[in-house]
Amino acid sequence: MRQRSALKRARWLFVVLTAGCGAGETAPHAHGHAPDAVAAIPGMSVYNLAGEWLDQFGRARPLDSLGGRVQLVALAYTNCAVACPQIVADMKRIEAQVPDVGFVLVSIDPARDTPDQLRRFAEGSRLPPARWTLLHGADDQLLELAAVLGIRYRRISDTDFMHSNVIVVIDERGEVLHRQAGLGAVEETVSRLREHLDRPSA
Repeated sequence: MRQRSALKRARWLFVVLTAGCGAGETAPHAHGHAPDAVAAIPGMSVYNLAGEWLDQFGRARPLDSLGGRVQLVALAYTNCAVACPQIVADMKRIEAQVPDVGFVLVSIDPARDTPDQLRRFAEGSRLPPARWTLLHGADDQLLELAAVLGIRYRRISDTDFMHSNVIVVIDERGEVLHRQAGLGAVEETVSRLREHLDRPSA
């Protein structure tokens, strides 16, 4: 019952994410940090979201295939020139300090970010597939995932998007463990990851 209610809330937030993403609430990616606009849904697992996703190799990857491992998730797009490369750089800094987790980039530009483009981007950015998953999905799936993670985005031109600069840590069950809002400050994220990974297994 709790998960069904949360899913209904995520679907309702589709409208909030698209209609309420105006000036003053989140900044275009080229302007650096975009403030948080929507809180993540507590206790809601992203692994309860259905949908057909493809990874950078064109393989079908339902979200629950990422389960059992802590994952860092960010929404980005490969043609982004400023903020998205910084998001990836932050994730790589975290990877260097906490390698025993997974990293997931979800494209908000599915029309251009085909699986082949995601693979080329991963190779050019030196993102090893053993730890990095890049996902391509339909617009409605992206909106639902963004709602659960508390990330806002919206297309602002034929080539650019407005989006929150957020890295979300989800635990082994797919629930939000930590959110890094803004760019450059990875220390708290690293600390939360180490604290979680060092806990004895139940």
